[in-house]
Amino acid sequence: MYHMRDIFIYCYFVIAGMSVQIEALELDSNLYRIGQSKIFFRAGVLAHLEEERDLKLTDIIIQFQAFARGKFARRFVVCSVCLCSIQQAVCDPLTTE
Repeated sequence: MYHMRDIFIYCYFVIAGMSVQIEALELDSNLYRIGQSKIFFRAGVLAHLEEERDLKLTDIIIQFQAFARGKFARRFVVCSVCLCSIQQAVCDPLTTE
């Protein structure tokens, strides 16, 4: 069973966490208000935040794809070098005879 004191403490920490997140976004304090259970944004602020989020996600995905492609390319080059070495080792004795 929850007591009012426990609920109050929980709400306090939730609001404190929301405040920290909003401060990390470096938003002007006139652009938002923190209620008891919600954050209220002025017109256009939420759309701007969503656009910033999309841009950051795009950058992260591009970096991940570049890393994956580079890793695959390096692995392919190593495999092709090994394959060429094996082919030379097998073909050279056959051609000298």
